[in-house]
Amino acid sequence: MKYLSKTLFSVILSVAVLTFVACETDDTQAPPQQEQPDEPNTPDEPEEPDTPEEPEDPEKPDEPVLPANYVMYGDEVVELKSACYHLFDLESLGYQYYISLSPAEGLDYYMEFVEAEEHAFLSLGEEVLAEAIESNAGVVDVMSIAEDDMIYSFVANIGNLNIEDYPFDHAMITAGRVTIAIDEVSYAMTLRAEYTMAEGVAVIVVASVPYVEAELPEDVKPETESAITYTWSGKTVEKPLESAYVEETAEGVVYTLCVDVVKTYVVYEDSIFLRFIVANKGANDSFELNLATTTEEFSLHLCDPLKGLDYKADTTNREGLTGVLKVDRGVVSATFAAEDVEATATFGGKYRSVNECIDVVDNGRELLFTPASVLLDNSDAATFKVYVSSKAGVTTVDGMADAEVVITYPASRWSTLTSGNFVAGSGMTFTIGGVTYVKGEGDAVGMNCQFIGYDAESGLITLNANLYTTKGGVAIYYVGGYTLVE
Repeated sequence: MKYLSKTLFSVILSVAVLTFVACETDDTQAPPQQEQPDEPNTPDEPEEPDTPEEPEDPEKPDEPVLPANYVMYGDEVVELKSACYHLFDLESLGYQYYISLSPAEGLDYYMEFVEAEEHAFLSLGEEVLAEAIESNAGVVDVMSIAEDDMIYSFVANIGNLNIEDYPFDHAMITAGRVTIAIDEVSYAMTLRAEYTMAEGVAVIVVASVPYVEAELPEDVKPETESAITYTWSGKTVEKPLESAYVEETAEGVVYTLCVDVVKTYVVYEDSIFLRFIVANKGANDSFELNLATTTEEFSLHLCDPLKGLDYKADTTNREGLTGVLKVDRGVVSATFAAEDVEATATFGGKYRSVNECIDVVDNGRELLFTPASVLLDNSDAATFKVYVSSKAGVTTVDGMADAEVVITYPASRWSTLTSGNFVAGSGMTFTIGGVTYVKGEGDAVGMNCQFIGYDAESGLITLNANLYTTKGGVAIYYVGGYTLVE
């Protein structure tokens, strides 16, 4: 491994100098002092009365003791139980100092931090850090980092703190200051980061961060770094991939890679995503396509909804497109360029099923079950029902007796659903795990149901349903066959 010079790693220390003053001896004798006459006796003066002692101040409450490593957001303090940094050689860009922090315990490799529910990442380039340590006591003013810097970023999702900061986009902050010192023997880092959010809230991160070799464990492939980078309109964005889906459809296999931890597949388009479809392939197939010359049918969609990037290409529309799309035993590796877009993406983690029933509590998410069957019961003249079951191949109402979810709604709203619109609110019930929710009762805030797609001829449905409670709620997404009972 390469290291930088000792000058870069030197920590500026404050040295306290103690000055001792010695008095020289003098052999010259001082003249004898003339004796003073005794003071005449004077009567004893009356003693002054004792003054009452002032009461002691009541003890002040002890100041709260902060953890050794922590992030403070306003009045909220969260202990950072895991911390480390890696040094990555980005070749032409130089070295990248990649700092990972999390409240979770026992993490010591940055991909483990990515997979943790709460985490923070700070990335700094070699040149920026070297200049700060050599010329500015280790202080980096993030607002002064050049807009075309391709390495700096600060991203945090801990407690109530959600922040992303880049040299080309400081919309979420008004000030940022990072102070770093590195021990020249152990290479351990001392970090203090101070940011001011746009709404005026202060964010402080304090940590002692050990250096960890960047070499991957033997059982982890390089592709499992799971990140996407794109350059568009002269700006570069680099993000870890937090959610990924693979799905077999009539069009072929569909891979969807998302930057955000999306609630369900229905909202993947709200995230930065790369989605591609390859015909005549399955979820277990490996393949490699030269995007400029392949005769395989494919489509490609790269989108960043916040910044306006929306690039699409397919077999019949790929002018200027170059690059390779590869899937090797589920590990995705894509590199392509076209027009003013360049992108690379790798993913080798766990894929989520497109069909999910998710329990959402305090912004956390847990898979309750994987929907496998949907039955629409329209046999009652007044109330229609939607059954959702984890059992595959259920086609009768009796078979749905143990369905995990049952949604009821007024029969008059059937046409609303089949036209792709939402049925919501009054007149509905949402039953999950045997507990029935009604809007406005208990902790039920609301509910809705939507047929995103409904094809009676092919017998396919795309269902989106949600329950909202004071604690969070439940989200369902299902695409596949259905049974209609009338």
